[in-house]
Amino acid sequence: MRESFIYHLGDRVKISETGHGFYGVTGVILEPSCLKSHGWTGFHHTVSSSLGPVKLYWIQFDEPRRSDFDDEPCEGMAVASEHLTLICEAS
Repeated sequence: MRESFIYHLGDRVKISETGHGFYGVTGVILEPSCLKSHGWTGFHHTVSSSLGPVKLYWIQFDEPRRSDFDDEPCEGMAVASEHLTLICEAS
């Protein structure tokens, strides 16, 4: 039985076409070892917003992508659950 999170470690997802600069990008939900010092304790993190709590997931991109604000390719990033679509559940 899967836990009560929306997405799970190893799930393949796509960033939705609206609301995010990396729309259409696909990847896998993984644990971001580089963010453990920023409150991440696994593959998801909850932050507060003016609309209430927002659940973020770390998405490791299938292929590195360039952002509009950085010269270096980005290999992954935190994305809010409402901007993700499940492609395939982890087995």
